[in-house]
Amino acid sequence: MTDPAPRPRQALLLAAGEGSRLRPLTDHVPKPMLPIDGEAVVERLITQLVRHGIERMTIVVGYRGDVLRTYLERIATSVDLTFVDQADRRGTGHALQLALEAGLERTDTIVAASDTWWRDEDVSRLFTSASRDTDALVTMSVLRWPVAQLPHSMAVQHDEDDRVQRVLHRIDPGTTSSGASALSGSPLYAFRAPFWDYVAQIAPADGVVQLADGIQQAIDDGHVVRALEVHEARDLTRPEDLLRHNFSYLGEWLDEANPPR
Repeated sequence: MTDPAPRPRQALLLAAGEGSRLRPLTDHVPKPMLPIDGEAVVERLITQLVRHGIERMTIVVGYRGDVLRTYLERIATSVDLTFVDQADRRGTGHALQLALEAGLERTDTIVAASDTWWRDEDVSRLFTSASRDTDALVTMSVLRWPVAQLPHSMAVQHDEDDRVQRVLHRIDPGTTSSGASALSGSPLYAFRAPFWDYVAQIAPADGVVQLADGIQQAIDDGHVVRALEVHEARDLTRPEDLLRHNFSYLGEWLDEANPPR
C-alpha cells in the first residue's frame, strides 16, 4: 500500500469576479463577502480550510479587491495571506498563472472559488482524498445537475473508478433525454505539485485561459484526474438567491416553477 501523502498546507482562492448579476448588491462589496446562512461565504471557506491544516493562502482579487483585502486582513488572522491582482480577468487558468508569476510555490495546493459554499463533510473528503489517493495528479469536485440547468454548459465524464476521461466545455441539452443529468465541475480542487507545470503551459483560446484545458491535457498525457462527487454546492447568482439562502421561509415564494397557491 502506498504511504499517504502529507495534507496540503497551501490554498489558492479565486476572488476576482464582478458578480454583475447580483447588482446592486455588489456595487459596494465583492460577491465573496455576501452571506449564505448569515455568514460571508469567503469567511466560511477560510475557516474550513484552516481547520484542515492550511497555513498560507493566496487570494486572487479583482473587482473591489481593496475592499476584500481589507476585510480578509481583519478576519483571517490565523493564516498567512498573499494577494494577487487580476485586473484583466481572462479566466480561471489566467488567475492561476498570475499567482505563479507572483511567486506561488509549486507544491500540493487546494484551489477553490471563494464565492461557493460546500458542506463541511465534502471539504473534509477532499483533504482525505488528496492524502490517500497518491495516484491522482488532480482531484476535482463534481456536482450532479439536470442537463437543462448545467452551469456554464460544462460537463465532466468519468469511469467506474471515478477517473475523469473528458472535461467538456459544452453540452447540448437538446441531444439528451428529458430529465437527464450530468456531472459538472464544482470549483474545489486538490492539485499535486507537478500539475502546476500544466497550469503554466495553458494557452489562451479566444483570449481566455481555461483551467479545464490544463486538466484535459494532463488526462491526455495519461495522468489520473479523480472526480469527487460532492453533495451540495451553493452559490449566489441572482439577488433572489441571497434571500433563498438566508431566509428559508421565503424559498417557496422564490420558486418560479412551483409557486405556492
